Amino acid sequence: MKQILLALSIGAFAVSQLYSANVAITGGATADSATLISTKVSELNGNTFLWKGLNKSIVVDQMSDAYVRIDTDVSMVQIMPSGGGAPHVNANFIFDNGTTMNITGTQGINFNDYGTPPHTASYALGYYFSTAEGNTATVNLVNQTFNLACSDNNYGGNPDKYQTFGNFGRIVSVGKGITMNSTGDFVVKGSTPDAKMTSSEFILDGTVTSNTALVFRDTVLTQGETGVITATGDLKIENTTAYLNGTLSGDMVYLGGNVQQASTSKITTSAIILTGGDVALSGSAQTSSESELVLKVNADTNLWTNSNVKVNELKFGAGTINLNTSMSANTINMSSNDESAIKTSGDAKLTITGATTLVSSSKLTIDGAVDFNNTLFLDPNGSLTIAKDASVSITKADEALAFRTSHNSTTNIYGDLTVSSKTGSWHSTSVILRGTNVIDGGSLTALATGTYSSGIQVNQNGTLSLKNGGSVFTNKNVFLQVQDAKLSTDGTASINVGGFMFANDTQNNAITIAKASELKSNAVIFAQGSSSGTTGSKLDLNLLSGDYEFGAVWSLRKAEINLYLGKDATVSFGKLIPQSTDAVADLTLVLHDFTLNTVKLGNVDNDMISGNVINIASSGNISQTVTLIGYDKSNNLLDANSWYIDSNGFLANYALAVPEPAEWAMILGGLALALAVYRRRK
Repeated sequence: MKQILLALSIGAFAVSQLYSANVAITGGATADSATLISTKVSELNGNTFLWKGLNKSIVVDQMSDAYVRIDTDVSMVQIMPSGGGAPHVNANFIFDNGTTMNITGTQGINFNDYGTPPHTASYALGYYFSTAEGNTATVNLVNQTFNLACSDNNYGGNPDKYQTFGNFGRIVSVGKGITMNSTGDFVVKGSTPDAKMTSSEFILDGTVTSNTALVFRDTVLTQGETGVITATGDLKIENTTAYLNGTLSGDMVYLGGNVQQASTSKITTSAIILTGGDVALSGSAQTSSESELVLKVNADTNLWTNSNVKVNELKFGAGTINLNTSMSANTINMSSNDESAIKTSGDAKLTITGATTLVSSSKLTIDGAVDFNNTLFLDPNGSLTIAKDASVSITKADEALAFRTSHNSTTNIYGDLTVSSKTGSWHSTSVILRGTNVIDGGSLTALATGTYSSGIQVNQNGTLSLKNGGSVFTNKNVFLQVQDAKLSTDGTASINVGGFMFANDTQNNAITIAKASELKSNAVIFAQGSSSGTTGSKLDLNLLSGDYEFGAVWSLRKAEINLYLGKDATVSFGKLIPQSTDAVADLTLVLHDFTLNTVKLGNVDNDMISGNVINIASSGNISQTVTLIGYDKSNNLLDANSWYIDSNGFLANYALAVPEPAEWAMILGGLALALAVYRRRK
């Protein structure tokens, strides 16, 4: 044992000699018998305080206390424990009111580690800085690294001879009234890959300040209500179990690990960066102006907040935020190529109050309840995923456009998306979908307040696919517009819209509805060409199975509908209606694979058909013409002058006509009469 103690003591002295001479101080056994620093002050100035504790042999199953009273101002190079007396000792420094301790060496307050194999054991030791109630005192440091990592290995690798030094870990306690200043970085670190942390903790009821960075890493931080942590630079609490009850401030505050902020605590910073783990913000978190706080998520983080957290910007750095209580932010900001997620549980909800744009190539998944009380735009090459059972709302009160996706973007809706906005008439749009958009078991609801507006517009080569029970809904008289785009279903969808619109001389419009049962309303079809166009707008309407019923076909200027009916499909258009009193409605209806008893035009009779043209007068006596073009199953063009409405109200062509029973009787009767005349003559 003596050899070991000697080796430890020699090691302590060897390190200390790098700085200065050593002044050994033992300390008293009680506070009342504390060693007075005034008795050593002349020796300490410019030298090292070699802490010898009670000069006891190392005892691994207990910690002893030793006391030094700072009864006058004192300066020293550093405080270093002695191998012979410091291990397993709590060093208590009791400051008289107004006294100051200056520590000028860069090593500051030292634990004298043994960190080089095979000697991987290190001291268990506590440093307690305190003063009487109402008193104040100051500790000034050049900079400080408190290494609270305490090895849990057997000294010398002999488990039978020595117990671990790490049974009691390391404690640093800065008591109420004590201000510990560092002119450089202030770092408190715990376990490392080579040294297991055991019962190590930084306890703060006083004040710790750093003119640069202030870091707590891999340790336990317990801050009382009177505790103050202030960094001129960044304040980092990383992979740390932290109990925050006082105030914290820094240029940016990094939170990671199991961080619990009490309601009495206040964080003041320009940005809080979440670096993973469980973070509970129950107190206030704000900037000095109380309005510009940035909350950035860099890694998977479970975040609990209350209403005192006022976030201006929620910024993602490829992380996941999990909310168990509600929070509001002004906007979401994502960098290009970020892949992030928002998750909420229970009654928690994230509310975004300002306009938000998900920038190019960013990817966001929403799994929970999120309200956007302004606009949400998705830039090119990005993606937005709304998870199953998630509920997302977008509300824009004073403008039409509330939600927009972009070229080459991808939107997958497995949950519910509701978009509400104030729209005018006709072309006012609440939702614009470009890129690839899939409603897979989820729903898209556009609650536009305008009349005959495009609540949802799919345009510029965008696609909207509904599958696995996916649904889309608009208010009555509000359109789902397909403009240079495609809409398709898989037979399980639900479409409840005021109507379908295609417009503006675009030639790449296609709507495919797999089953008639997917249509939950008698939607109209609004065919609109531009005022200056000559080719007109064009729609491929594919109706694959069942009996489809549309309320009407509205037409304005020049447009064309190519109708493709599946093998067992029929379609009924309640009315053909011109939509202007001052512009001619010129609609061409092209029927592919046309057969009898498949197409009904509700308000058309034979008196309105001249050859292959249907003439319908508008209320302003401006005529609407509907030109019929048909092809049979063999793709043969049907006779343009043979169109009529049969007795059952279906559109027919004599080229395909099959005589009805009465006609068959007349035909057979005529044949019989002709045969009788022939025989009589013969």
